Amino acid sequence: MQEQGLKKGRGIGFQLNAITLIGIVVMVTILVSFVGYRAYDELLRMGTVAQYNELGERSKAVISRYESVQQSGEDVRQRIYTYMQQHPPAARSREALNEMLADAAASNDNLAGIGVVFEPNAFDGQDAAHVGDPLSDESGRVMPYANREGNAIEFEGRTGYETETWYQKPKSTSKLVLSEAYYDEVAGKKALLVSIGMPIIVDGHFVGALSLDFDVSQLQEALAKVSTPDNIYLLMDNEGDLVAHGTSPESIMKNAFTIMQSPESEKKDVFAESPYSKSQVSPSTGKDSVYIFHPVNFAGVDAKWSIFSITDKDKFTGAARDMVIFSVVLAVICTVVLVIALAMFIQRRLIVPIGVVTEILTRFSDLDLDREKGKHAAIYLERSDEIGAMIHSLSRMANSLRDIISKINGASQSVAATSEELTATAQNTAHSAETVRKGIHDIAESARVQANDTQDAVNHTDEILELLDDNRKVMTEMNAATENIQKRQTEGAEILADLMKKSAETADATQEVSRVVEETNQRAERIEEASAMIQSISEQTNLLALNAAIEAARAGEAGRGFAVVAEEIRKLAEQSRGFTDEISGIIGELKTKSQQAVDTMEVSKKLVEESNVNLGRTQRRFEMIAEAVEGANSVVTKLNESAEKLTEKNKAIAAVSNKLMDMAKENDVTTDEAEAAVDTQTQALADIAEASESLAQIATDLQNEVSRFSV
Repeated sequence: MQEQGLKKGRGIGFQLNAITLIGIVVMVTILVSFVGYRAYDELLRMGTVAQYNELGERSKAVISRYESVQQSGEDVRQRIYTYMQQHPPAARSREALNEMLADAAASNDNLAGIGVVFEPNAFDGQDAAHVGDPLSDESGRVMPYANREGNAIEFEGRTGYETETWYQKPKSTSKLVLSEAYYDEVAGKKALLVSIGMPIIVDGHFVGALSLDFDVSQLQEALAKVSTPDNIYLLMDNEGDLVAHGTSPESIMKNAFTIMQSPESEKKDVFAESPYSKSQVSPSTGKDSVYIFHPVNFAGVDAKWSIFSITDKDKFTGAARDMVIFSVVLAVICTVVLVIALAMFIQRRLIVPIGVVTEILTRFSDLDLDREKGKHAAIYLERSDEIGAMIHSLSRMANSLRDIISKINGASQSVAATSEELTATAQNTAHSAETVRKGIHDIAESARVQANDTQDAVNHTDEILELLDDNRKVMTEMNAATENIQKRQTEGAEILADLMKKSAETADATQEVSRVVEETNQRAERIEEASAMIQSISEQTNLLALNAAIEAARAGEAGRGFAVVAEEIRKLAEQSRGFTDEISGIIGELKTKSQQAVDTMEVSKKLVEESNVNLGRTQRRFEMIAEAVEGANSVVTKLNESAEKLTEKNKAIAAVSNKLMDMAKENDVTTDEAEAAVDTQTQALADIAEASESLAQIATDLQNEVSRFSV
């Protein structure tokens, strides 16, 4: 299910490429947006600066025209001043004045006309003489005006001086003045004119004013040539009236602030020396436009004009837009190339190696550690990056797993073989223990028989003691009545015969007890040999348990259960050794007591033999009674002594018999305990055999699990 889930999902290569593509697209988008934004502002700023500089150049043309006219006026004014200084009023000629005006008008194409108006009688004092003169008013004042008619200069009388700024302000301020634009006829044509009024000061008094008119229509033509629908040049006077409009001549003499829908308070910014611009929708084009204003400063006058432009923002930012489009296209191309290159790089340097790692891990998960199948990953071992480290780690892990599997396989085989050997050993030991148990059981039976025989010996000894008592009575009677010996000879012979019979039986019983004790001693030696065999088996079992514990420690976590079993085996072996030591001690005591019994029986045997000898002597003496009665007292004395000794010996035999009976009872109890211990050991060995079989099964299961690995 997990592999199917992985197959249905997107690979890491696709994910990395997607993340990289999204990251690059986002980064490029942010970068292009930032560059576009910065470029927009920068181009707008640079365009504004460039346009402002362009307006500065355009303003220079306006100023140049103004300065040209002003300079002509200065020349004329200086000539008039010099002329008036050199000639007294009576010598002054109005024709000379006209020539000065004609020369100025002819020498400057920028002049539409030039005139002069003197105060009454201020020029020649002959106003009254020129009443009605065409170049004078009704009072005869000097006021000629020369205008250009093509290449010819025409004169006419100047009128309107009473209200015109060009005359009144110089008169009142003695300063140069520039009038607002106005329409007038020049050479029979309507023209937009601007007048410069120059005061004529003689001896500190205002005597008149020069009027220099220049046609600003030429400025209209100049601005119209450079204006386009998206970049319009305009010129306005100090009152805000349009003097020139590059695309809309009909707007001339209309108030620019009204057209721009700007407040009057904006005038100070428009005519300020510092650059001024603003952005708003152009009323004429309806487009978002940039208004850029440049002051036009005329030397010598207070009035300031302003030349400005209305430029669509697209004209400034079009380059930015084009650059953004170009940048986007270039960024897209670069992004595609970069993504392809990066995808190829990731595919080659990351995805393919990760696929190899995934393949190796998949084989590992399938328990496949075959070296041949992982050779294609060897090319990545030379890399010093994380991929190389991963391949190195996987290679080391595979080698470690192969070593571990090999060791586990060998250990499991060793454990299986050892467990089989341990099972066989435990079974053999159990069989031997069963044999020992049977031997101990036989010994116990023999001990019980020995106890019964010993009890019989004790009973016979009691009978002997009774007989000895009877013998003492007889001997007493013999001492009391030696004379009755002969009479009792027959009775004594019978008693002696009976005594010899009992003595023979006692000898036989003693011999039988000796034989039983000897057999008991031999059985004890057999038990000791069996105990030694059990102890040897216990030591071998303990050694096998130690080896099993060592192998379990080598097996690590997998051998922990085997280590527990080995520890239990070792404990059982220790218990077996303890039981065998206890059995050995008991057998040693049994052998010692048996040997004591043998020695005692040897003494008893000798006593019986001596008793037989004495009985033989007694018989011979009884036979000699008839022959020698006189020796009866001596014989009776000897018989008394022998009887005493026999009593003592019989008492000793009785004591030995009692001891043998006690020993037989102790042997019975000891053999029962030994038999119980052997039963316990047999059960323990059976448990060991069962645990060994379980251990063998565990080793077999471990081998089956290890066999799943393909190395």
